[in-house]
Amino acid sequence: MCFVNRVRFGQKLLKEAIDAGNVQFMDKTRAIELVYDENFVIRVQVKRKNEERKTLKAG
Repeated sequence: MCFVNRVRFGQKLLKEAIDAGNVQFMDKTRAIELVYDENFVIRVQVKRKNEERKTLKAG
């Protein structure tokens, strides 16, 4: 049986995404709602710690 260290694996994926330059890391952010167009997420409503809700465009 093989076990994956989820924390290390998650950190590795995050680092690869940031290094690729196509992602913005938003610490202490919670997704409140996903908005779909057919089967695709087109917007995400988020709430950051000590801030108002805001909508981010996916893509």
